[in-house]
Amino acid sequence: MARAKSKSAKSRKKNVSGGCLCGAVRYEATVAPAGAAYCHCRMCQRSVGNVFGTFAGVPTGSFRFARGRPKRYQSSPVARRGFCARCGSPLTCEGLDHAETIMVTIGSLDITPAWFGQMRPGGRLVVPLRWRGQTQSVALVLGEDGILRSDTVFLCGFVPMTGQDWERSAAIDSHDLVRLYWDADQDISPAQLSGVLDRPKTRIDSGVTVGPTESLDPIWLRATATDPAVCRISAEPAAVTSGLCTPVVKSRTLALAEGDSIAYLAAQRLQTPEPSFRMGAIGHGPDGASLAMRLCRHVDAWGADRTAKPAITIYPRSAPRTAGTRVITREHCEMTVVY
Repeated sequence: MARAKSKSAKSRKKNVSGGCLCGAVRYEATVAPAGAAYCHCRMCQRSVGNVFGTFAGVPTGSFRFARGRPKRYQSSPVARRGFCARCGSPLTCEGLDHAETIMVTIGSLDITPAWFGQMRPGGRLVVPLRWRGQTQSVALVLGEDGILRSDTVFLCGFVPMTGQDWERSAAIDSHDLVRLYWDADQDISPAQLSGVLDRPKTRIDSGVTVGPTESLDPIWLRATATDPAVCRISAEPAAVTSGLCTPVVKSRTLALAEGDSIAYLAAQRLQTPEPSFRMGAIGHGPDGASLAMRLCRHVDAWGADRTAKPAITIYPRSAPRTAGTRVITREHCEMTVVY
């Protein structure tokens, strides 16, 4: 296998990058993966906690760890696996006697232009896409026009990745109890939002009720189709018990942030024979009430058709896009979400 030509660190062109759940380990490669494969062996199943492992191979000469180093475990007489020592994310698989190639778990890859060049029209790619603080497993089919279009979309069945370079985060209170997460392409300023939760709150109720086990992630997904202010908020237990911030899920809840105002998804327990909750939103700041109303409209739209699935389209940066649809900019491509 041919190796990439040696280049200085400053001139290295990053084609593929990825990392672990907590962000302690990040990697990059200057050569696009030579291919991808599923493995159903018991070792891969146990390593990734799934029915199969999905890997892409890159030349070792093009690969480097940009942040941190993984721990390694020799899983068989012929291979060893790399994982993050802090969060346990599986990252690599290396043959002991075949050092020219390193396999990286596709689940931790960012979207890059390499995917477009490697596929033929009609080819299918299944990849976890993360945007606006939530992750969906999307099956994409390449069209004759070089554009990837989804044919299935499902919530990923694992904890959302954090620590990715494209996602930003900052505390919005003085005690670092509440954090906001947004993408690099969004016009969100944590400095403007600092202390916003100390301002009076406005609660707005939607017309939607849910059961105790009903997923709220489809509300989040639908909101990303049309609203540029969609982001994620998390609150430490102390923030919840004090009443500073009471999101519906303290570790990751849909929010809207715009200028010096914010609103986040909330729920109120109803006095009914069976457990049920009224969905709503809590807003802070000068435009907090209008943001809360806007968030409730997203909830109501989802409530009108809870099984609707979006069409997701991934464009190379140079490709024309459908007029009238909101474009979500990623590091290496652009995407639209349409219902």
